[in-house]
Amino acid sequence: MAAIYGIRGDFAKVVQYLSEAIAFNLEWKDLNMVGVNYLNFGYYFQELKQYDSALFYFEKSLNIFKDQKNVSSIISAKIFLAEYYLEIGELQKSKKYARESMEEGQANGLKRFVYETAALLSKIYLQQNDSVRAYQYQVLELRLKDSLNIEKSQTEMSKLELQYELEKSEQKKRIAQQRKDLINIIVLISLVFIIIVIILLLGRMRIKARTVILEKDKLEMNLELRSKELTSNVISIMKKNEILSKVAVKLKIIQQEAVKDETKMAIRKIARELKKAVEKEPWEEFELRFNQVHNEFYNKLIERFPNLTPQEQRLCAFLSLNMTSKEISEITGQRTSTIEMARTRLRKKLGITNTQTNLITFLIQI
Repeated sequence: MAAIYGIRGDFAKVVQYLSEAIAFNLEWKDLNMVGVNYLNFGYYFQELKQYDSALFYFEKSLNIFKDQKNVSSIISAKIFLAEYYLEIGELQKSKKYARESMEEGQANGLKRFVYETAALLSKIYLQQNDSVRAYQYQVLELRLKDSLNIEKSQTEMSKLELQYELEKSEQKKRIAQQRKDLINIIVLISLVFIIIVIILLLGRMRIKARTVILEKDKLEMNLELRSKELTSNVISIMKKNEILSKVAVKLKIIQQEAVKDETKMAIRKIARELKKAVEKEPWEEFELRFNQVHNEFYNKLIERFPNLTPQEQRLCAFLSLNMTSKEISEITGQRTSTIEMARTRLRKKLGITNTQTNLITFLIQI
């Protein structure tokens, strides 16, 4: 900003921005930049022909550079001083700083500073009317100018080569990144496709599982219904046989008490017919219908427990229908205590030692 306002000739702004810059330099303890900005101050005061102020800042910057032991900055400050003294006509002091700059530039291989001081010394010797030395330094100036131009060209070429290599490297990186991005996109699309397929498969599996559950529930409901029908049928058969048996017994008593032979024969005939009506083997009917409903129960039961008696097998069948001891007692005509004892013996045969295990649950799970 100070340089721009310097070009515009607004020296008040130059002072403002350079002062702010120096304040920042001091705050950040960047003393080298403090020296540079003092040089800038000196340059602008010299432009304004305020030579005392210009000299003050040039010398101040030189002292800072010496403290920092910054060779290139020291040479630069001395060149400013040489130009300053040349402008005000103090040629000896100008020559002194120019020679020092020349020697230090040559010693440190700083061609640009040697080139600038050669041009400066040529001007100084011309003002002193020493054309021989002025010519010598002018030749040195031209030779260094050519050398710097060659170096500049080489530097530019090196920059171009480096820029080409960097661009080539960047292009390779871009191509590699594009390939990587393409692979990532393909992988992402593949993952999305796989996820969609999985979601569809899971949805299909859920529907299938729901259908299986519904079918299972339906089968279980049908099984339960048929089990209830089976139980009702067995109970009905048993009740019918019980009633018919009781009627037959009563008819026998009446037959014995009858006087007339015709009456006895009639009663005997009725008793025979009742006897025929009584199903001789209700268990066969029960087992037939039970196998229709629980077709694998007996097979699995006998396979696992081959030592069970037919009565114990029937008891297992009753229990698998979730029937109580009282209900079984009513069907079989046995006492409830007898059924309970039979259940205890059955638990031992089935190897149920844990008292927490329910016998009916155990049989239902077979």
